[in-house]
Amino acid sequence: MTHPISEQRLSPEVTAILSQQGGAGNTTTAVNLAIAMSAAGQSVLLIELDHQGKAGHALVRDHGGSSAAHRLLTDAVIRHDMITATEIPGLYLLPSDDSLEDIEKTLSLVGGSRSHLQQGLETLTMLPTRFDRVVIDCPPGLGLVSLNGLVAAHRILVAVPANPPALKGLPALLKAIDRLRAGFAHPLRGIYLLATFCSDQKSSQSLVTRLRQEHGKLCMYTNIPLSDTVKEADQRKKPVIVYCPRCNISQAYMTLAAEWLTLDTHGRDDRNGVWHSMVFQDSLAKHSQEVQQRVEAWLLDPSSSLYDEDEDMHHQDARVMDEIFKTSRKSLDSVRSRRWIGALTLTLASVATGYLLWGPAIPWATRRLEAAALLVGREQYWQAGSVFLSRSDETAYRELILAARLIDDNRRQLMNCGDQARVTAAAVTCSISVQPPR
Repeated sequence: MTHPISEQRLSPEVTAILSQQGGAGNTTTAVNLAIAMSAAGQSVLLIELDHQGKAGHALVRDHGGSSAAHRLLTDAVIRHDMITATEIPGLYLLPSDDSLEDIEKTLSLVGGSRSHLQQGLETLTMLPTRFDRVVIDCPPGLGLVSLNGLVAAHRILVAVPANPPALKGLPALLKAIDRLRAGFAHPLRGIYLLATFCSDQKSSQSLVTRLRQEHGKLCMYTNIPLSDTVKEADQRKKPVIVYCPRCNISQAYMTLAAEWLTLDTHGRDDRNGVWHSMVFQDSLAKHSQEVQQRVEAWLLDPSSSLYDEDEDMHHQDARVMDEIFKTSRKSLDSVRSRRWIGALTLTLASVATGYLLWGPAIPWATRRLEAAALLVGREQYWQAGSVFLSRSDETAYRELILAARLIDDNRRQLMNCGDQARVTAAAVTCSISVQPPR
């Protein structure tokens, strides 16, 4: 269903993200989808309706909570002072706190209690900031607060974890949403299902297949994988996309954003609900890559509040390794037929074993550089790899440590050159070493 261009310009598209029960990943989805859409050039307002306030803690440094969501639901209006700018360019937050926990009792005594959020969103056009998208992070279940999000939404995205209870209760949830939305004139353009916590285990894959078989037309093309990176990001109080933009789960959310932003421009196959156009899949990959590049640019920009010195160092390391490999490319090409083509995707143990077994055909200088390249950005493998090499071959271990020092020395050199270029605002010639210190 489409609307006149004039209406689209005045009113942002509203997405409600819901789950049947807690722990389904809906807040993680709301936060990272909003970030990815911001990275795609959209101005996004994230409304936090969950009293736990996890979205605010992930997006705003030193966030102490706010009663903005409580005021929105009681007053049915959005004021400028309710909205907080986040560290993400183009992403704004209307936060919540524990005051939202008991609001359902208050709302139940007021007429039109299910449409207060919708009425509040209609006042957005009176604010100086224009929003392209509104994302609502609903609490789990179908309480009165979640109903406000569902009534206000143009599209509803249901997070469905890949477990049997979630699939069993899904038909009842969808019927309840249809029943609750009946009678409201506000247009609902679609209900969509997002499979979350998907793993490589056969049982998980079977559940995802079953979800698509039973609800194919509603299923998103993208699945969100199960990943420990989410917990690591939570501990650092960072969204997973910002914490690790190249991780599988971050890539999935970037693809989801690309898919979500193109819902009205591509059709679905009526038989199985999957995107049937290879052109569309290529488009997803292209848009996802653009989003990743934008996020990484934020992390590497010293003037950005998202600047990450560690990420900048890893980026400098990659540049160093690119230059080093140019000098050793001829020797690498001469033995390319003897290398494993998939070396970059092997575990560290397999890689180390391969280096020890390749023999004298490959110069040690080449091998140590290859090994160092594989270890850049893989801190979880470094300790195990060091122990393995030190016990298996002391010479290999020594050469690897020398390569690591080479990377560190060149990193400092590149960063000094970068500082000099920023100070002088002019091009600076920077040289690096291809031989490690002895």
